[in-house]
Amino acid sequence: MNKKCEVIGIESDKEIISHYYRFFNIDILLKSDSIDILNKIRGFFPHFYARLDIDLKKNPDHTYQIYSKNNNFKFYDNDNFVYATDNLKNLLMNAEFTIFDNVVKQLDYVVLHAAMVSFKNDGILFAGLPRIGKTTLTIGLVKRGFRYLTDDLALIDEKTLKIMLFPKAMSIREKTMEIFDEIKGKIDRDDYYLESGQNKKWFMNIQDIFPDFIGEPCNVGYILFPTLDLEREPELVEISKAQAVIELMKFSFRVNIEFEKTLDILTKLVECTKGCYTLSVGKDLEKTLRLVERIVFERYE
Repeated sequence: MNKKCEVIGIESDKEIISHYYRFFNIDILLKSDSIDILNKIRGFFPHFYARLDIDLKKNPDHTYQIYSKNNNFKFYDNDNFVYATDNLKNLLMNAEFTIFDNVVKQLDYVVLHAAMVSFKNDGILFAGLPRIGKTTLTIGLVKRGFRYLTDDLALIDEKTLKIMLFPKAMSIREKTMEIFDEIKGKIDRDDYYLESGQNKKWFMNIQDIFPDFIGEPCNVGYILFPTLDLEREPELVEISKAQAVIELMKFSFRVNIEFEKTLDILTKLVECTKGCYTLSVGKDLEKTLRLVERIVFERYE
């Protein structure tokens, strides 16, 4: 049942609406007096939006509140004030980051900055920090028939070493949008958000573009470390598994807290792969994608 706003310091006579999310074993409650705000945030995490008939915990692991009054917005984390703004897009970006960041910190997985697609249950992992082409490579390979698992964070199951499906909304920048006609027709160009540096980005759900190309958790067959250099020709260079472990440690969350555990799991993951490579993402995207396809398809020839 909806309730009146009960948070101290907020004067609102609007009805409070609740949305529930389940991120694996983490239940989150998001409350607001604006259904439009709730639906916008739902667009960031559509795969994790929870139906009310599932077995949600009596007490969620985390509760967030967002309240609006006269175009002023306040964001609370477990009743603790976090952020106030009169800019709705700033509010949404702050909420998306806070929710996502807290979820990652609580997940019972080893987490990497990485994207992953699969082909015939062989996972191709692209490890690296933002803005090196992971999302563009992911979309390009899905368009060619690969299956999507994630384009941002790779969650490693400690027992099976499988990468879990993690389809949060993809963050699309203008250069990526211009490459793919499938995206141009699906994204409202006016519905953008500003990053630091005033660069525009859009959010897109992969299911809206390629609904039949969502993968399932699988093991990693190949690890690639992309670097973006538009002045170079694309190049794929094999590296040792020892070097791959060192590189993966750089892109792991919580490595300062769980160093030995992370190192052990990443070592086991790398040992099970068929090959590890550096990938120069050059000016010719099609050639870059063919290089990736070649190492995977050679196994099936």
